[in-house]
Amino acid sequence: MIHTYLTLEYISIVLFGLILILFSVGSTYLNFEKVVFAKGRDKWQVDVDYLIDDSPTNYRYWKDGRQDEDGFILLDRPYNQNIKPKHRVSNLREAEEIIL
Repeated sequence: MIHTYLTLEYISIVLFGLILILFSVGSTYLNFEKVVFAKGRDKWQVDVDYLIDDSPTNYRYWKDGRQDEDGFILLDRPYNQNIKPKHRVSNLREAEEIIL
């Protein structure tokens, strides 16, 4: 049990570190006004210019809610191959090229 706890604690620390790095890179080097980490189907309602996501469901919510797919960048995964978005990327570097 202790081993599991330490593993989960380690994962939490690593994920928190990644979030800090993404926030720092986005706001400092990419000159983003804000970087938002959101969960759930209401992401389309957040006042942002771009959403980078891998979920086919979130793509549909974005497209239906905003009446447009502009701003949605689909992160390519095996389970979302049936979606044909305007923007599909393999990594964040490719997303950066679309945004900038």
